[in-house]
Amino acid sequence: MEIGCRHPSRFVDPSGYYVASGTSMASPHVAGAAALHIARHPYASPAGVRGALVAMAEPGPLPEDPDSFPEGLLNVRPLLH
Repeated sequence: MEIGCRHPSRFVDPSGYYVASGTSMASPHVAGAAALHIARHPYASPAGVRGALVAMAEPGPLPEDPDSFPEGLLNVRPLLH
């Protein structure tokens, strides 16, 4: 699993995302997104939270993604408004 996030860094790829690999990178980001969703929807079921996060994903892969697997890019912006 790879995770990309907007990051002002010299290690950012051409899309403007910083890419790091591994579930240890992705897990805290997904958990944070789930927490944001639950804060706005306190009665959401686990399946509802998963469905919401999947629905918010932007199409992938990132440019120059080494595995070219089209994993979605988690976008939490809708949860911040």
